[in-house]
Amino acid sequence: MSGPWFIETLARNGDVLQRSRVDTLPIRLGRGYDNEFIIDDDYVAASHARIEMDAAGRLVLRDQGSRNGIIHRGKRL
Repeated sequence: MSGPWFIETLARNGDVLQRSRVDTLPIRLGRGYDNEFIIDDDYVAASHARIEMDAAGRLVLRDQGSRNGIIHRGKRL
């Protein structure tokens, strides 16, 4: 699987607030300015998570040791 990939920030009602194109992996997410996708939220760590490809070629989201972790569809992962 190759890029580009698009990351969307959604409102609670599902509307797209922001869409960003990223061409290479891994994609680093967090509050810090050195990330490919910057999240302006006090509950997000400076280096919060990264999206990378696993051995089977699937995209996976990995927490980078943040205090609040990752919550997906109401479940903490």
